[in-house]
Amino acid sequence: MYRIAHISDLHISDLEPEEQTNLQWLGQVLGHMKFKVDVVAEKHNENKLTALKNKFRELTPDLIVVTGDITNYGDLKSFKKAVEILTELKKIAKAQKIICIPGNHDCLAERVAHLRSKSTFKRAIIWAISLINQETAMIRKTSLDQQMLNALDNGNGLALLQNYQAVITKEEYGELNPSIPVAVPTPWGEIIFFLFNSTNDPGFMANEGRIGPVQYNALNQYLDNPDVKERLERAVRVALLHHHPINNPNINASAIDRGYDDMIDGAAMMTYIGKRGFHLILHGHQHVPYMWEMEHGRIPNIAAAGSALAGSNSTYGSFNIIDILNPFEAIYRLFEYKQTGYGENLGAETKLKIKPISTIRITPPDEPERAEDRAIRTLFEGRKEAYDEKHQYELLEYIVEISSGQLYSAKYRRKGKVVGTKLDNGLVFVITGSPEMRLEDMDIRATDAAGNTLHVDAIKNFPNQKVLLVHYYEPLMPGGEFDLTLEFKWQASATEPNDFDGINLMYFKHPVDRLRYQANLPWQPVDQKVISYGITETDLLIPVVNRQVDGTYLYSFEIEEPKPLAYLIWFRMGSI
Repeated sequence: MYRIAHISDLHISDLEPEEQTNLQWLGQVLGHMKFKVDVVAEKHNENKLTALKNKFRELTPDLIVVTGDITNYGDLKSFKKAVEILTELKKIAKAQKIICIPGNHDCLAERVAHLRSKSTFKRAIIWAISLINQETAMIRKTSLDQQMLNALDNGNGLALLQNYQAVITKEEYGELNPSIPVAVPTPWGEIIFFLFNSTNDPGFMANEGRIGPVQYNALNQYLDNPDVKERLERAVRVALLHHHPINNPNINASAIDRGYDDMIDGAAMMTYIGKRGFHLILHGHQHVPYMWEMEHGRIPNIAAAGSALAGSNSTYGSFNIIDILNPFEAIYRLFEYKQTGYGENLGAETKLKIKPISTIRITPPDEPERAEDRAIRTLFEGRKEAYDEKHQYELLEYIVEISSGQLYSAKYRRKGKVVGTKLDNGLVFVITGSPEMRLEDMDIRATDAAGNTLHVDAIKNFPNQKVLLVHYYEPLMPGGEFDLTLEFKWQASATEPNDFDGINLMYFKHPVDRLRYQANLPWQPVDQKVISYGITETDLLIPVVNRQVDGTYLYSFEIEEPKPLAYLIWFRMGSI
């Protein structure tokens, strides 16, 4: 599992009123015309910042993504303050990295300075009118001037982002160029982030947003490079921008307002992203979160973040958590601010498809699918109840015996400690098998190292998969140690035999110290191996097979610090 914290629209400001020279000028112009226009959003709120720190300390995201409006004014002093805040968030979260892109507020000071030096009083009046009257909103599309428009379409379109470049890019939060993506390694492959500059908008406030042809042309050259094509096809691909590529479905607005709710070239971007096989778009801008689920081959998943820090309103504030469970699926969660701090909106949780799980198969593509193909897909399919960030395992031990009548008898042992912050009741096990099996026929029991019999609850009871909660003899406090074993049976058949097994370690957030497996088989395996599955499959090791005195075969292996992948344990049947 790889956890991304998606925050946006922080509106960090470290300016005193007397320091806001360019903005004061604009305010005076608008005030003289008696237009009550709030040029900028409310600056960041310290209470919300404290709440965000507390929640990040609990969630420990691996990566923090910031999709624009890092600052309120785009001034150097506030950018430096933002770096201080982001650095502290990264440290508290124990995150590996921060990735940033700019929003329209991050170039506001430079745009207003340009307006002050280049524009006439009349144009300021027209702009002011358009700010308070959506029926004249098209006036806002009036260009800063032709010289600035040319600058925006020159190079990478970084005009009026000098302050951002001087501070944020220098901090190695990502190069603002989609053809220079940021690759983040995970145990199962890579997530590659493409950073788009959507402030490339000639409007005075860059409020509508635009990508522009320069970035698409540069990205085309990168994506069509044969040296990176195979790597990209294996990776999970994420696009980052600030503005809305589509209308926000969670905003109630008139038809006139809707005409201003997505980027100038939003439709073009969606077509481009869909054809290029991106899996996820993250953005911000309107401070209203939403999630749009993927349509494979057409539209990727889209997650908009609200504002994590702006404003004093205690019911206004949110951020996203996206847990990429494996290359094939993710979980989206929304956290909202209240006076008591940030808490999860349980009704917003969404399971997202990433890569098609139908691509997973054991048999060659030109052969008919078999039970093994369906079983390995079931093994990959995540059960949210099993995603484990509260426990750290010293030992995972699997002791299996298969009879000549295809009865699978197992003892699954877990030894470790509680690393969560709350009282803990037990461990979740996911058992997958074929053909279908009734829960009452599985002879399920659990014990701890002291010999106590433990209570087992069935959280989910699917025909080919059981999700079980094994309760401790007594609940454990953080730091408490456990050592328990779950025993069960699963009856296979001649048409769906027990000639392979599987273990999915992608459920576990924390590293496992040791994985131990042994199976007593009534046949001599002819194709023994262990394959690890992530983006691609790899032969991990050849297990040890020893003939026993009773004529059975002991198949065993042990891995120190196993990677959190899915493992296919292969012991194809030979002679019995």
